[in-house]
Amino acid sequence: MTIGIGVLCCSRTDLNEGERPDTLIMIADTMGSNDYDSTNELRKLYAVADVGLYAVCAGKMETAGEIVAAVVERLPKLARRSHGTFWGLLNEVVNGHRAQRFRFDVVAPRYELVPGQVQLQDHKDVVHEFQDYNSGAELLVGMFDEHGMAFLYDIGKVEGSSALVRPVAFPGYYAIGTGAFNALNWLNYRGQRLNFGIRRSALHIYEGCRMASSAPTVNKNTDMVIATAKQEFMLAYDRPPATGSPVDLDELKNMAKKYGPRSTEAV
Repeated sequence: MTIGIGVLCCSRTDLNEGERPDTLIMIADTMGSNDYDSTNELRKLYAVADVGLYAVCAGKMETAGEIVAAVVERLPKLARRSHGTFWGLLNEVVNGHRAQRFRFDVVAPRYELVPGQVQLQDHKDVVHEFQDYNSGAELLVGMFDEHGMAFLYDIGKVEGSSALVRPVAFPGYYAIGTGAFNALNWLNYRGQRLNFGIRRSALHIYEGCRMASSAPTVNKNTDMVIATAKQEFMLAYDRPPATGSPVDLDELKNMAKKYGPRSTEAV
C-alpha cells in the first residue's frame, strides 16, 4: 500500500569505472493503510548516514523496520565494504529474519506442543508452510562501497523466485509497492540509465512517483533522499528545502510540468 522507488545515478560526468554510479536517490509516498483506517503521515524512508545505509519500505512496515535495524547493527562490523560483503550480509539478515518470524508466527503457536519441539509427523507440513511463508516485508536498500560506488538491492518475496535478496545493477532502478507497475513503466519510458546525472534522475523518479499516485493506496505527499558516500540531502513535502541540495521538491514539481512527456535530455 505504497510506492517506493530507488535509482542509481552519477554526481559527475568524469567518474571512472570503479566509482560509477556514485549517487543513490530514493522516493516514497506517505500513505499507510490497513483493514480499518489509513493515514497520510506514514514515513517510509530510512536514512542512516552514520553507517551509510538508505532504505525505502513497503508491505508490512514493522517487519521491514526489523530488517533495517538488523542491517544497521551489523553493517559497521564488515571487514570491508563491497558488493560481495553487502550481498552476504543482506542474505544472512533477511533469511534469518524470515526463519525467526516463521518460528514465532507459525511453528510455535501451531506445531510446538512443547516449546522448541515439533512432532516428527508434523515436519513435512512445517517444511511446506515454510516454503510458502512470506513475512510481508518489501524493501529497497542502498549502500556505498569503500570507493564510493553506490549499490541497490531489492528485498522481498516475488513470484517465480525463491531468492529474497536481488541486486538492482541494471538498469539501475526499481520500484516496490502497489504503485510499482506505473512507476516502472514511466522510468522505462524515460530510458533511465546509470550514467544519468542527479537532477535528471531526480526528475524521473519524481515523475514515476506521481505516476504511481494514481493507485488508490498511494498519495501525493513525497519524501526523497539524495545521497552519496560523503553527503545526503533529505527532501520532505512538509519541511524546508535541504541546504545545498542539487534540487528540491518544488523545483521538481515545476520541472515535471515543463517537460511532461517531452525529452529531459537538457536537464
